[in-house]
Amino acid sequence: MSFVELFEDDWIYAGGKALSPPESSWSKTGAARCRIIPDGPDETLDSLALVLNGIIATAKRRVWIMTPYFLPDQKMTGCLQSAALSGVDVTVIIPQKNNWPVVQWALQHRMAELLETGVTIMQRPGLFAHSKCMIIDDTYCMTGSANLDPRSLRLNFELGIEIIDPTLNAELAAHFEQVADIGEPFTQEQLRQRNTLIRLRDAAAALFTPYL
Repeated sequence: MSFVELFEDDWIYAGGKALSPPESSWSKTGAARCRIIPDGPDETLDSLALVLNGIIATAKRRVWIMTPYFLPDQKMTGCLQSAALSGVDVTVIIPQKNNWPVVQWALQHRMAELLETGVTIMQRPGLFAHSKCMIIDDTYCMTGSANLDPRSLRLNFELGIEIIDPTLNAELAAHFEQVADIGEPFTQEQLRQRNTLIRLRDAAAALFTPYL
């Protein structure tokens, strides 16, 4: 399916009339192999989640994730834990200050299970960044509109783009390393230092994870 075909499907679904797309494509042929993955609360439900979990499970060297909202469900958490326990470098970069603090609170409630298995969670300082990508090994990367949270992967209409290209993978990896160099790792000690009220707040926020 092309972007034009996907747009037409969504346009018709929203009540619009069928379009007449141009016969020739405006894009140029490149070396990268790409695939678009539509996802939403319709017949494409769980498409992105299944692809993401599958590619994480097949990683051999690294799983690098940059996302503004990080609330993986139990299946994805298990995939990330398994990868880290098998020696894969699993690193996640999130904003140090989230524009939606309740997401950070809910993550803190569940973060220990990731940190204990070797997953690294870095906090990116500075202004809130909405950048998102996943870099797997040396050839694969995924980008698009989806965040790694239940709202994106279960409730919203989203679009992911798989790109298999060593050159782009290397460019994104270089950017990821630059951001990681200025970031600060979230530690288990920080979790242990939370007082009772903060722990209760985080636990309460976690109850709303399916809607965050």
